[in-house]
Amino acid sequence: MEGQVITPPNVTVPAGSISASFNTLSAPQVNAPHWVFIGARYGTFNGAQARILRIDPAPGPATLLAIGPASQDVIGGQAGHATVALAIPAPAGGGIVNLTTDNPSIIHVPANVAIAQGNSTNTFDIPTSTVIGLPTGGNVFASAGGVTKSIFVNVSPDPNAPPLLQSMTISPTSVRGGTSATGTVFLSSPAPAGGISVTLATSNSSVATVPGIVNVPGGQTSASFTVTTFAVGNNTSVTITAFLDTTTSANLTVTAGPPPSPTPPQTLPPPALLSPPADARFAPGTNIAFDWSDVTGAVSYTIQIDDQDTFLSPLIVNQTVTTSQFSTSTLPTLRMWWRARANGTGGPGQWSAARRFEVRN
Repeated sequence: MEGQVITPPNVTVPAGSISASFNTLSAPQVNAPHWVFIGARYGTFNGAQARILRIDPAPGPATLLAIGPASQDVIGGQAGHATVALAIPAPAGGGIVNLTTDNPSIIHVPANVAIAQGNSTNTFDIPTSTVIGLPTGGNVFASAGGVTKSIFVNVSPDPNAPPLLQSMTISPTSVRGGTSATGTVFLSSPAPAGGISVTLATSNSSVATVPGIVNVPGGQTSASFTVTTFAVGNNTSVTITAFLDTTTSANLTVTAGPPPSPTPPQTLPPPALLSPPADARFAPGTNIAFDWSDVTGAVSYTIQIDDQDTFLSPLIVNQTVTTSQFSTSTLPTLRMWWRARANGTGGPGQWSAARRFEVRN
């Protein structure tokens, strides 16, 4: 406590009286009640007496002392909590602490918090909005009596919340009628196992159509779909809309004019067979790895295995794979031939030369 309680050094009791009064010459300013011992002594030690003097804060306007805690973490959509404290108890009629934030779109605070007369603290809620993507946050400011203090609130996405529809794009944004564009929907977080279906719609189905839904596979945050357009007499804008928890839209301009001539499909060259080597021999049950060279432009490959080099149906193996490899341990005990080809967007490519191998005891 700053300052001192000052009393006169002595007081005279008038003749014929048993008491006398005196005043303290000064008392310090305090922001909370304080107690001071004041002693008096007359004659011997047994004549000493002491009393307690209580010093109360001087009445005045509410002045902020603190806001706490200094920081806190909140999941978006839930509320945090904070407490404001005054330097001295609130005067008659109570005190008001004003509140603001520098991120009002995410952090929501009341305009003020009231503190009842004679009290020095009060707690208030800090509601927050749902956060998508990366964590965000902001400061909460409290002001009273010319004093301003702040705390920081960190707002994070809910890790258990289902993915939300975030946006959609159409590329290109302008196509000639009769050609197609590609739409892509984006989620706020990876889809759960089994995927999520996003509903699609178009504002003018005679100009552009979309599939009814597009499925975002489990673990993925986006999926693409085809926008099919038709010939138009005049340039026409079409709105494509996606629906999930909310809606998002993108515009596509379909221009007039004949569609461009289709590009003839390109035939992919045959791959080179790498292994097993020609006339290789394997014991029954051996896991045989078939490998061939990659072909530029391939989106998949087909491998055929048969007991005749003419590869007439039915075949022992007729399998399409996404990589230039295939393995199996279930081939019969026979002399066999195998071949492979690449498949592109324009259709299947050329077959490789056939290569012989044998499974025998």
